[in-house]
Amino acid sequence: KPTIMLYNCGMIAIAHYEALKQMRKLSEDNIPFSFSFLGCNLSTRQSDGFKEIKKAKLRVGLSSEHGIKSRSLIGYTDLETNQDRWFYFPLLTSFNQYEIKCSK
Repeated sequence: KPTIMLYNCGMIAIAHYEALKQMRKLSEDNIPFSFSFLGCNLSTRQSDGFKEIKKAKLRVGLSSEHGIKSRSLIGYTDLETNQDRWFYFPLLTSFNQYEIKCSK
């Protein structure tokens, strides 16, 4: 059963891994979804702020030979621009109508 909570402000929250599981299922079923994340460039060690993707599907990620990045760097296609992009999974902030619940 998904880990979902209702915050005091009425926002519905979901755990990181449950969100990723649902994103993968929707992508597998060819159903687009929306999500947002905090942009991060590790090369420059800077953030370019929050990014909101309105229509996306996940794509094949990095192979396990890329180490930790294969688990934390998630590939997606922005269906509005048809660009293949990446985001860092720990920086995911929302998925469809859900806010991402912080881990303990």
